[in-house]
Amino acid sequence: MSVLNLDYDYDKRSDVLYVSIGKPRPSYCEDLADGTMLRYDMETDELTGITILDFAQKQRNDQLSAIDLPIAIDFKKFAATKHRTHEALAIGN
Repeated sequence: MSVLNLDYDYDKRSDVLYVSIGKPRPSYCEDLADGTMLRYDMETDELTGITILDFAQKQRNDQLSAIDLPIAIDFKKFAATKHRTHEALAIGN
């Protein structure tokens, strides 16, 4: 397992959490149908980010742990009002 540096930004008005892995690059999205979108590099298919709709609502209702993500993120460490850098563990590959 490797450690990834994550940048995240929370849009309080829209209740959306944007998580980016590494520098921005052209990506496509995979919608997980629960309001979560995984972003992948268009050339390498590497995970480049995660977008979670209704983030605060899911956090309040303890629904974040049910989201099947390809990386381990401790959402309790996210302050839902600021842009920050965080570390996560890559799972698998």
